[in-house]
Amino acid sequence: MKHFVFLLTMLVTLSASGQNYHSSSQKTKADKVFKLTQKQSESLKKAAESKVMRFQENCALIGGDASYQEKTCTGGYVDVAMEDFLKDAKIEITSLDGKTSSRKPVRRYLLNLALLKKNRYKSINITSYNCAMVSNFVKDANMSRQTGKEWYVGEVTVYQQFNAVTKEGRILHDTVKRTIKVYALRNQIYSGGDVEEWWDIKLDDITARNI
Repeated sequence: MKHFVFLLTMLVTLSASGQNYHSSSQKTKADKVFKLTQKQSESLKKAAESKVMRFQENCALIGGDASYQEKTCTGGYVDVAMEDFLKDAKIEITSLDGKTSSRKPVRRYLLNLALLKKNRYKSINITSYNCAMVSNFVKDANMSRQTGKEWYVGEVTVYQQFNAVTKEGRILHDTVKRTIKVYALRNQIYSGGDVEEWWDIKLDDITARNI
């Protein structure tokens, strides 16, 4: 009987050790850093900056002269802009004097932006400049581990100028510096013995500071 209990204890111990080793092995694999080549880094940088500028261009369209229906209908400007974002992305909105700020879902911000021309302003002009990658892409270990996919994260800054004339004729100017978190998902497919690689670029949370 003692011999049986001893064997049973050994089997349980070995099983637990195997599970711990498997878990540790999975974690190590998820956390393993894939070193980006110079070519990949440059390509991702251009793609990230392009994606941010596209968001800024969409902001200009959503705040512009198109009808509210064009902006907010299914497949309209707001929906198109949201295709570039991860789910639940937030944006920080600052007051014109820079003293207060609030965080909103990006979709809610864009819907509010679409209403401005309709409800408050005679004209709105949004321009952007100095878009640049300020934090190079590095592997996001947590997101990679949670999804089982290779995610990399970096940051892009861009300056936005907001110029508007209210329905009463008052002129408003506002300039903010936006910092946008950008994620890149590495995809691979094996075809005919070769490895094809492509990247999905997605925008995430946005912070802002009045200039």
